[in-house]
Amino acid sequence: MNGDHVGIYQDGGGGGGGLCANGGDGGDGDGASGGNGGAAVGASWNLSPLAGGWPGGWGGSGDSAGRAGAGGGALQISVRGVFTLRGQILAGGGGGDGGNDGNSSDWNIGSGGGGGSGGAVLIEAESITIASGAYVRANGGGGGGAAGCYGRGNAQDGTNGQDHPTRPPGGPAGRSCGSGANYGGTGGAGGGVPIDGATGDSNSRTDSNGAGGGGSAGCILVRDATGALPSGLADTSPMDSPALRASMIDVE
Repeated sequence: MNGDHVGIYQDGGGGGGGLCANGGDGGDGDGASGGNGGAAVGASWNLSPLAGGWPGGWGGSGDSAGRAGAGGGALQISVRGVFTLRGQILAGGGGGDGGNDGNSSDWNIGSGGGGGSGGAVLIEAESITIASGAYVRANGGGGGGAAGCYGRGNAQDGTNGQDHPTRPPGGPAGRSCGSGANYGGTGGAGGGVPIDGATGDSNSRTDSNGAGGGGSAGCILVRDATGALPSGLADTSPMDSPALRASMIDVE
């Protein structure tokens, strides 16, 4: 999942983490390939055992590389009787770090880190109700941007999954050189709607850097006696199928 490092200056972006969908690939930087996004985990929808999300990959090696975003956490709520959600449950992945604008030891500017996938949330009760304004989010983190030019400012970090309701943006590239040339790119958006993380920008300019891929959406599983989504949850959650699922439990 980590981006490649080729020669002195060419770095690929880190891939985004995957869980209930696919993470976005990291962008290529000249001859350096971006890291592959994490694949959807086939067994993750059972949420047994319950586990959190996967981190993204780091940008290509070097002191200036963007670090990976962490995967979202895991939460299980099991209630005998009626459960009412009031407030928010947030299990978003972390945004990948943007590459920095180099250091005096090697002049190498950095590629972006991949965003972490969203985590896993399991809610089960005989009956589940959703209060007004309550919601559950497990979006993936956006990929980090790649630096644009030595000494012109770091690229921005990707948006954390919990901080955006639908599709956490990737971090923009760092500033261009005075000549107008830019050696970076914008990170891929995190998974939400749609659920897969987006691919980070590639840059074919000589000695350029790729941006980080976005992390995938996590898993939200709701189980009650009806096997249907509780009223309100489908409207307040940013997830579309299959990142949000409902199933029936045996309450006898």
